[in-house]
Parts: sequence; C-alpha cells; structure tokens
Amino acid sequence: MTERTRFDPVRWSAFLAEDRRGALFRRGLEIAKRLVDDVRRPGDLWLDAGCGPGDLAHDLAASGLRVVALDADHAAATFVQRRDQRLAVIVGDAERLPLASGAVDGVVATSLAGCLGSLDRFLCEVGRTLRPGGAAVITFTNRPSVLLRVNRLLDVLFGGPPAEQCPGTIRAFSLGEVRRSLGAAGLVATAVRFYNFTLVVGRWSLPPTGGFEARIGSRHGRALARNFAVVAHKPGDGVS
Repeated sequence: MTERTRFDPVRWSAFLAEDRRGALFRRGLEIAKRLVDDVRRPGDLWLDAGCGPGDLAHDLAASGLRVVALDADHAAATFVQRRDQRLAVIVGDAERLPLASGAVDGVVATSLAGCLGSLDRFLCEVGRTLRPGGAAVITFTNRPSVLLRVNRLLDVLFGGPPAEQCPGTIRAFSLGEVRRSLGAAGLVATAVRFYNFTLVVGRWSLPPTGGFEARIGSRHGRALARNFAVVAHKPGDGVS
C-alpha cells in the first residue's frame, strides 16, 4: 500500500468514534458485520484485511469468530494487538496476503478497496486464501453515486474535512466493475447492500446517516448510495 493510505490509528479511531463523517465509515463497519453474520459458521477463521484500528476485528472476535487482523502499517498492527489479545495480528500487503492457499473461511475488507494499487490483485489473493465455499464481504465507494458527486462539490464550496481524514484520493467503483473483477478472481457475487444515502457538510448531515436505506431499492441505490457492500463466495461446498 502507498504511504498516503496509512492512517494514524489513534486519530482514526477517534475519527470513527466522534466525527460526523466518521459515521459514514461506522455504517460500513456495521453493514459488514451484519453480512458476515449472515454467512459465518461456528468456529470459522476470518481475515480482516486492512483492519485499521481494529474496530471490526474486535467485534468479530467478540462474536466468537477466530480472527486474523492484517494491516500494512506497523503502528496500526501494534495498536490492534494491544487493543485485543484475542486477535492474531500480522503486518502485510493486502495484494500479497501472507497466508497459505485455502487458509481462511472468510475475508472481510472495509474502506480498503479504494486505497489499493490494484483491486484485481487483491481479489485474486482473496480467492486464493479462501477455502472452497468460503465467503468475502467487501465494501466500496460507489462511483455512480449522485450524492457522492454533490458532496464533493459542497466540499469545494464550503470546505471539506481536514487533510488527515482524507489522505489522498480514494478510488470509487461501479457495481458492474466489481462483479467483473470478482469473476476474474474466481469469486461469485451473491448479495449486494447499498448504504449511506447522505450528504455531509461540516457538522450537518442530510438526511441522518443511513436514514433512507431500508426504503430505497437496488436501482435507486446504484444511483444514490455513496457506498455498497458485496458478499462473494468461492465455489465449492454447495456454492456455485
């Protein structure tokens, strides 16, 4: 991962907990946790790729999963290990996962895809390290989102978040692009969840984060939602 994608874990943890824009990222963690719960099995081993300050890894371990937390940054890995001794924490590149083929039952990655040099390399690594029938839950910034484009314009007009909260450009993706990349990696998309139908300007958000999620279908989601999460499976064990 490039230097610009590395976050100070203490500042990032505080940002997730307190900042209005942090609520958008928290929503992604919540969505990912729910989707993992839908596909997990007792005793599963899951990899949290790009774990950051470890919020999701901590929640997954608390729910009874065995969890490997991976981040490219030594400071983040140290922070996560001190936070939760139940986690197996490793420093490594998400595009070259330091795990054996078929080593894990699941992979989850939130707020990571847009920071990678190559989504395709990462997804191929996900496919390699998953056992047959294993699942991946990955979140993305939604490139076609009207709300995302409007919010970027509002940031230009009224001032966006501090630089340390947005270190560089985060790549966005269309759902079609993600489906093609998953297919090339030998993975099958089985569910999609659109979320964050929100504009954020300074201390204000309109509507409240995720307010319309339950009432807007996938067609509208593609046009409006700032983010989406995909569940994908590696064929095997009855999954095709």
